[in-house]
Amino acid sequence: MEYCLNLHIGKPKCASTFLQKEIFPFYKGTYLGKSFDFSSDNRSTHFLNGFDFNFIKQILCIDGINKININDKTKLKRSFAEKNILLSEELITSRFLFHFYNEIIRNLVDITAELDLENSFDEGLKLGLNDGIKSFLIHEYDVGRTINRLCHVVDRIPDYILVVERDFVGWIYSLFFQFKSINLSKKIVDSTYKRIDQSSFTHKTLFGMAGYAMGIELSALSKNSSFGISAFSTKRSIEKLFPFATIKVLEYRHRTSDFKDTLIDIISDFMSIDLENADSNNFDFKVNKSSDKESYKDFSMELKKKLAKCIIKNNIKEIALFV
Repeated sequence: MEYCLNLHIGKPKCASTFLQKEIFPFYKGTYLGKSFDFSSDNRSTHFLNGFDFNFIKQILCIDGINKININDKTKLKRSFAEKNILLSEELITSRFLFHFYNEIIRNLVDITAELDLENSFDEGLKLGLNDGIKSFLIHEYDVGRTINRLCHVVDRIPDYILVVERDFVGWIYSLFFQFKSINLSKKIVDSTYKRIDQSSFTHKTLFGMAGYAMGIELSALSKNSSFGISAFSTKRSIEKLFPFATIKVLEYRHRTSDFKDTLIDIISDFMSIDLENADSNNFDFKVNKSSDKESYKDFSMELKKKLAKCIIKNNIKEIALFV
């Protein structure tokens, strides 16, 4: 009998919590993910023989595999053997940004404090292009290589991979406000807020982050790699190592019906999900939204116009990857 390994790899801020709470626990196999305790089967049967999801998190960390002892590696392989598995970990994509958000925010704060919006984007882009060509970062954070490390430990090859994409402007906006709320980044941002106009600072840092994210992904793309920021380059990075895997890209939309219908089509196509029970158990579209009350509409319109101008100015031919 053949068994399937299904992966949901993000991106972060693209309805991951919704999927992990409301959809994936109804997988007709073994579901593993950040929220796998929401599955009543997982809580009651403990059929994974001591599986600890922190092992997955550890594999994603720098040099994490070498920190897992041989007994735990054996346990992981045993947990993944002869089962249909759905593993959800959104930080397989964009993990670089989350591991280094403090440094990124601090650099962007320092760079953009005295600049206008357009120059904030340009400086962020330069910083990203410089960071993105560092070979050790690509080796550690490239999406395809990350999945390969995971597969090496659990001794399974993925059959199906789900990537949830979101428009670049909305994603950057949501990502920034998550970083802004976290510990040190919040202190960095708040201390800067006391010195300059808050609205101006927020927009300039957002422009800097948009440029930075675009820069590191463009650098990775030039090496046939991906930090998981663009669905196109993410897919290409995976296909390089897993040419026989089926990769599906789901576009996260704000309109409930559009997203829900597309989600059902994709899941029905390649994941064995008990949609009837999922539907009766809160299959209403509920995703986390930014608690920040600043005008997303005004910002997004402004950023889209500036992005188009900056992309032309910087001769970025891969515009379709981000807008």
